[in-house]
Amino acid sequence: MLRLGYSTVGDTVNYTPNLPGGGFATPKQQPRYQSKNLAFGWQASPSWYLQGKTQLQQFVSLRDNFTFNKFSIGAQYQLPAIEAGTRTALEFNVSSNRSSALDKNSYTQVSSNLLTSLRIHSPADLQWQTNISQTRKLSTHNHLTFFTGMGRITSRHDGVTGQVRDNSGCNYGFNFGDNGGEINQIGECGTIKTLNRQYPSDETINRELGVAPVKDMQNNAWFYRVGGGFSTRRQRWLGHIGYYYQQYLRDDLDGRILANGGTVYENNHVLALEATHRTTDNFSLSASLEYNQHRFLDAVPVLYTRVTSSRFRNDVIYFSLHANYAFTP
Repeated sequence: MLRLGYSTVGDTVNYTPNLPGGGFATPKQQPRYQSKNLAFGWQASPSWYLQGKTQLQQFVSLRDNFTFNKFSIGAQYQLPAIEAGTRTALEFNVSSNRSSALDKNSYTQVSSNLLTSLRIHSPADLQWQTNISQTRKLSTHNHLTFFTGMGRITSRHDGVTGQVRDNSGCNYGFNFGDNGGEINQIGECGTIKTLNRQYPSDETINRELGVAPVKDMQNNAWFYRVGGGFSTRRQRWLGHIGYYYQQYLRDDLDGRILANGGTVYENNHVLALEATHRTTDNFSLSASLEYNQHRFLDAVPVLYTRVTSSRFRNDVIYFSLHANYAFTP
């Protein structure tokens, strides 16, 4: 089976980034989120089903525009039936979001300093998840499914660069990585004409500046998920409603967000509706709505950092259209 899809959200934003020389660019209205994806599924045997997906995602806010490539692969194994009308399956999925660089154009207060620009080099996350699900046949056309699962998220980057302004109005450029970094004064400030400071480690940067480029920009967490769904089929129509709850247990990032006066988002409620119409024996069209209590929280974990966690505060409804082709009826 091949599945080609497009997703977006209902609201748009007047994208107006800061210009390097001051002021703002001409506003350009864009969807806050859009995604193009291609997926495949293969019934390798009566017990094994394999799937994969590639996805290009774009996230736009007032000042920022982020793009991620997402890849995922998964497998489902059907366990031997214990009773008629009941199917139990084990599922395993691995996914990763990647970008060459994220340029944060919006200003963010970090401790007593104003972060005026930030580039995160080669950000990426890796997420694996395992589920167990059970589907019960209620009647010829109706099925009920329950599932539970857990997983692990790890994220990383290849260093951060940017500019910051202190409470005296002095501007500094910085370059931080896993092995420490340096700060350079930009222009003269008061009686100081030049300044360069070297930091041998992330711990030294945190102790002297109150920020930790490694810890503050990496989201590492365990999570668990529980949910269920109901499916019904009527002639050439298939309808589905599903819900899940996901809870995160992060290492120490949430504590650092709270220390900076921010709000943490440690769980998410998701409700989805989908309708599929089979136009021919092999071809079908699908339309779906998906509500998330905290937008993008489950989709792109690498975006959840000390300086970007506020982006997850609002809810969202995704609208999706898919064209599906099955190689066998």
